[in-house]
Amino acid sequence: MQPIDADSWSSLKVLAIAQVEQEPILSGHLYDLVLRHRGYPEALAYLIAATLSNQVFSLAAMADLIGETVERNPEIATATLADLRAIVTRDPAAESPLVPFLYYKGFKGLAAHRVAHAIWNEGRRGVARFIQSRVADSLAMDIHPAARIGKGVFMDHGTALVIGE
Repeated sequence: MQPIDADSWSSLKVLAIAQVEQEPILSGHLYDLVLRHRGYPEALAYLIAATLSNQVFSLAAMADLIGETVERNPEIATATLADLRAIVTRDPAAESPLVPFLYYKGFKGLAAHRVAHAIWNEGRRGVARFIQSRVADSLAMDIHPAARIGKGVFMDHGTALVIGE
């Protein structure tokens, strides 16, 4: 296990580069989700958008919506970094922070909930419910956008998780 250091973004990029060197076939995937982004908030927003976009709500539109929300609410990125630290600390299967960032449904679903919650608090309830619905459809997790969840949370698989308002 390798915990996230103080410079979390640099750490994720170094881990992604090492993964590309070990498995070149993953280079496009890692470039798209980590390496091409200027910082962690941008990469996080894109990761969530890539998970939730569909044929009706494009990746570009979803990335804009989520990116703008994360920019207005920097506590989303802070909370998700605390979540990554919790996962790496508590889950022996999390070899590094890159693994849950890229592949854990529980992390992605909780991160998306954090975005929906911020949008809900802005009074944009229809958009927040849309994100909640996309999380339910794509990750099988249903967390009401009004639900308040602290940081440093490890939701392992998240499948069939339901959290009400």
